[in-house]
Amino acid sequence: MHLVGLLCLPVEYKQLGKHMTAGAGFVSNLMLWSESGYFDNAADIKPLLHLWSLGIEEQFYIVWPLLLWLAWK
Repeated sequence: MHLVGLLCLPVEYKQLGKHMTAGAGFVSNLMLWSESGYFDNAADIKPLLHLWSLGIEEQFYIVWPLLLWLAWK
């Protein structure tokens, strides 16, 4: 088991900071998508992986009304 914040290497702290920033900006899904690949870290060492769905939801609530407004015009 990986203890986040207790036994992290410097590179893991950097990745955690990147994931926190993406989560705060509601773009976690896009950041995780760009990271996915064969040599990516395992999902169990990504403590903020669950924020991908929040990113999709917030992007929907921002983009969909704009599209409806543009379609109305």
